[in-house]
Amino acid sequence: MEWGDEGVYEGHEGPILAVDWNPTQPLIASSGADHTVRIWDADTGEMIQIIQTRSDVGTVAWSPDGDTLVYSLEDGTLERLAFPRR
Repeated sequence: MEWGDEGVYEGHEGPILAVDWNPTQPLIASSGADHTVRIWDADTGEMIQIIQTRSDVGTVAWSPDGDTLVYSLEDGTLERLAFPRR
C-alpha cells in the first residue's frame, strides 16, 4: 500500500476499540472487544500476529522507540509486550 491508499484490515470478530501506528516500523496495532490485540503489516495489510487476552482490550499504544507495545484490559490491568524490530 502507498501513502493515501485505502484498505480494509479484516480479522477482529467484534468492535475495534483502539488503533496505534508504530512510530519506527510499518506496523499497526489494533485492539478489540473480541479479547485480542492484532498486529498488522502497514505496507501489505497482512495480519502478522494475534495476541489473545482474558478480556476486552480498551487501549493500545507503542512506545516512542517502537520496541514495546502496551495495552489495557477492561479490568484496568496494563500488559506490556516486547516487539523486536523486523
